[in-house]
Amino acid sequence: MRNIYRFLLLFLLVSACSAERHHHVRFVNNSNLPIRVYNQVIQDNDTLLRNIEWMKIHNQYYVPAKSINEGALSARLGRYFERLYEDLDAAIFVLDANYTYDEVHNRKSDDGIVLVRYTLSLEDFRNLDWELSFPPDERMRHIHMWPPYEEVVAKYAE
Repeated sequence: MRNIYRFLLLFLLVSACSAERHHHVRFVNNSNLPIRVYNQVIQDNDTLLRNIEWMKIHNQYYVPAKSINEGALSARLGRYFERLYEDLDAAIFVLDANYTYDEVHNRKSDDGIVLVRYTLSLEDFRNLDWELSFPPDERMRHIHMWPPYEEVVAKYAE
């Protein structure tokens, strides 16, 4: 009987810890565009899209039009969430998936490729219950993004 109580206590402690440290973000694509989502931790106010090598090999970042990807950001965000506890933010880029790696790599600017960039703190993720969408929904109105919320919704909402 004592072992059962120990097991239950251990299970509850592990469950409580893992519930706080989400390592995936549910991403809802409500647009008619196929998209790719990419994240990077923000350091020194650098919010430029960099290191796009991931596009060549990772398809888990792809979210078809009018669909949901339960793990579009899970592969990379786990370690960033650990850093977010140190008050760093994450930049989430939503890209037009109709562009190939070569087209993105050879462009001189992100215009037309990056549809929106969200900047989120750990508290933002918690408030959104670890779910993001494109175009942003009403719950995301307060999230820092570029272009601003109103412009993105006006351009991509149906």
